[in-house]
Amino acid sequence: MTERYDPWEQYEIARIFAGMLAQATGDGGRKRASGVKPPWDKDPEHEAGLFSHLSKWKHGELVDADSGAHPLVHAAWRCLAIAYQETSALPEAEEVHQSRDSDHG
Repeated sequence: MTERYDPWEQYEIARIFAGMLAQATGDGGRKRASGVKPPWDKDPEHEAGLFSHLSKWKHGELVDADSGAHPLVHAAWRCLAIAYQETSALPEAEEVHQSRDSDHG
């Protein structure tokens, strides 16, 4: 007998994944604060970073030395950043950016 689907699972997944992504986000934030990296939403190196982390994983690395996160977490973060950069160019996304920027003016 299979278990009934629990819709709470979606929130549990989002919570777990957010925690995992926070490790990679914190690592990048430290590097950006030190001036080593550009702002994440303008960084042109996400694709190269994605493949770098995939390669590290394929070569057996299970823990990133800087963040303590699994290399695939960094790869996932880079994928999300690329998706954000590509979709933030859409007109409706630009309106959100302008609204957010004017709020923090």
